[in-house]
Formats: sequence, structure tokens, C-alpha cells
Amino acid sequence: MARTAQNSTHLPIEQYVNAVELQGGLYTNYPVVINNSLTVDGAIKNAQANVSSLTSATTLTVADSGTTYLLDSASGVTVTLPTAQAGLVYKFIVQTSVTSNSYKITAGSSNGFLIGGITEATAGGAADVFTGDGATDISVTMNGTTTGGLLGTVITIACVTTGLWEVGGVNIASGTIATPFATT
Repeated sequence: MARTAQNSTHLPIEQYVNAVELQGGLYTNYPVVINNSLTVDGAIKNAQANVSSLTSATTLTVADSGTTYLLDSASGVTVTLPTAQAGLVYKFIVQTSVTSNSYKITAGSSNGFLIGGITEATAGGAADVFTGDGATDISVTMNGTTTGGLLGTVITIACVTTGLWEVGGVNIASGTIATPFATT
């Protein structure tokens, strides 16, 4: 049975909804999902995340927010986050285990600090959770062994306020595990 608004002609309440907020924007009409495609007055159809492979040093932009990056270089990659703005989100998936150098995701020395936690585990069963301190940690550095960066690692970084990035994920490591958070 459809819900109805009081003092109405008993129309479904959805008939009275004329706006919905999605991803920070206001769109008119009630959203409809058909075959896993979101349609809001034609504003969004077949929404799909952007995926990009990284094989060399990259500086991200605000326009890159929402993109999933495949870390795909055995010799490592350094990724620099853009100027901190609340709402920015980036996801990183290790597609190729790093074997030399490191995978490094950095806010830079003047672009904020990292908080949050990364679960780090080895195939042998060792596991721990490492956290950014929000005061000195500015990067996640994965060396291919003790600080992770092996195939299957997934790290998400979101800017929660100017100067503060929330980090979360699962980092696959080997050997005696150690924190991937770093001050450089």
C-alpha cells in the first residue's frame, strides 16, 4: 500500500516530492533506478566510476576526484594529491606488486595530514592496523614487502576538511609488517 500525504486526494507521497539532493547537487523529480542505472530527470544515466592505470609519477587534480587508480608498475609510482578540498575522493588498487622503489601516495609537505587506518596483512596470517596521526603523517608509502604494496592492496583517500585526508583500506604485505604512514 502506498503512503499518502495528509489532507490530500490520497496520492502516493512520492507525488509530492519534487527535489532530491544527489552528490552535492539538487535535481528535480523523483529518482528512478532501472537496470542498475540511476536516472534523475535525465541528469545521471549509467553512472560509472572512472578507472585509470598509473605507471609513472602523477599529480592528481580536483577533476580526478572519484577516479579509481590501478597502481601498475613493478618499479613503483609516486602519486601527489591535489590541494585539499573537502569532498575529494581517490581510490587506489595495486594491480602489479611493487618490487623496487615504492608506491607512494602523498599529500605533500604543505597540503594536509593523514588520519584514518589501514589494515595490513600477510599471506602468512600476520595482521595489524596502522593509523595516520593527523599531525605529521603526509604519505602512505608501500615498499613491496613490510609496508605493503602487493597485489590486492586497496587504499581509499578522502579529504574531510582543508588540511585533513582520511585514509582507509587493506594493504597486502610480506615479512614483518610495519606502518605504511610516513612523514615525508
